[in-house]
Amino acid sequence: MWVLLYQPKRAVVVADEEMSFAVEAGVCLWGDQALRIAFPQLAIANDTHQGLKATRSRFTTNGSQSMWRYYWFHASLVLWNLTFGVHFPRVTHWWRIEPDTLFAGGWPSLLLHLSPQARKRRNDSMLEQARHADVLLPHLITSSIDIESYPHWKYNLNVVAGVPRRLWTYSLVSIGRYSVSFMHAMTERWAQGTIGYEEILLPLTCVQLGSRCLLRSLHRLRPPQTASTRRMHSASRASQKAEARIAHISDHFRYRPPWRCEAFLRAAAAQAQGLWHPVKNRKCWVDW
Repeated sequence: MWVLLYQPKRAVVVADEEMSFAVEAGVCLWGDQALRIAFPQLAIANDTHQGLKATRSRFTTNGSQSMWRYYWFHASLVLWNLTFGVHFPRVTHWWRIEPDTLFAGGWPSLLLHLSPQARKRRNDSMLEQARHADVLLPHLITSSIDIESYPHWKYNLNVVAGVPRRLWTYSLVSIGRYSVSFMHAMTERWAQGTIGYEEILLPLTCVQLGSRCLLRSLHRLRPPQTASTRRMHSASRASQKAEARIAHISDHFRYRPPWRCEAFLRAAAAQAQGLWHPVKNRKCWVDW
């Protein structure tokens, strides 16, 4: 596991040994200047893209200081790969998880549950497709479901150009898994200066790759089975509401409002094996 620590003015990508030792994981420092050096055309697009400017103007005014950064934040994965990827030649997929996404269980159990190498589950084609997906995101929403309320379509006409309206798709990207082949495709797009809101750009890039890219979501996937979750399911048979709360990995994954830390803590203590987002205040979890 690596922590990608964003420092806006940083021009050189390095590992911070002191912080890495403190958190018992690699800490990679990166910044805007490093991204501009690695991708000059992306830097030009970043300065000239009208949709990005409109997003920054509209949502910064509304108090969302970082939303406009979702036009290029995932490119940090490529910066990490250019610097450290040579040491991990057997990697097939990369997970990216934001700090306000928590898992009520051990992260290894979820990652192994969704691994392409995991033991095959008979009669669960959704899970098997998710395991082999090139792009795995929380919940895929098409324009036919949400064309009016989602504000970013109109700012990303360059991304949706040439894509049939029925295939327009977006997803939150607070957690996502990407195959190496997909990241190679994204590296090419960023090198060419292609920029777009990543909730749209990432899934639609996969759509445009056709048969070379499998796009799937975590929506309605069953969680990993542990001794704890089996006890919970057994104990909750008399209560449909209780069973529903742990039915799927993403049952507690949403855009807003934020979850209270104490609500997540109860699920984590019970090893409920579900994703929770957003959990902005995580103090009770840290203290626990």
